[in-house]
Amino acid sequence: MQHLAVRRVAWGIVAGLGIVAWLFGLALRQIPGRTVDAGRPPAPERRGAATFERYCAACHQPQELAGRLVDPADAAEWVGFLGTHGRAPLADDLAIVGWLVENRGREP
Repeated sequence: MQHLAVRRVAWGIVAGLGIVAWLFGLALRQIPGRTVDAGRPPAPERRGAATFERYCAACHQPQELAGRLVDPADAAEWVGFLGTHGRAPLADDLAIVGWLVENRGREP
């Protein structure tokens, strides 16, 4: 009788783990940004472009600023500069600098 109870508990654990693995697989398929459409830029790039338009485009061209970002130290200096220069919060400053770094040498 004990063997039957142990077997049932073991099968219950195996079935439970199988269900958890299946649910985990379903959850992974729902992660946003996991795949990117070919014609649509990823979300951070869209956010950086929109944030640049909101805070910077009235006075600056992207090529003008992106040309000054030569190495990562320049990007860090720009984030510090934007903290004193603009009105954007830090998260938006980071998005702007990230977008400028990613788009160096590209025409908008």
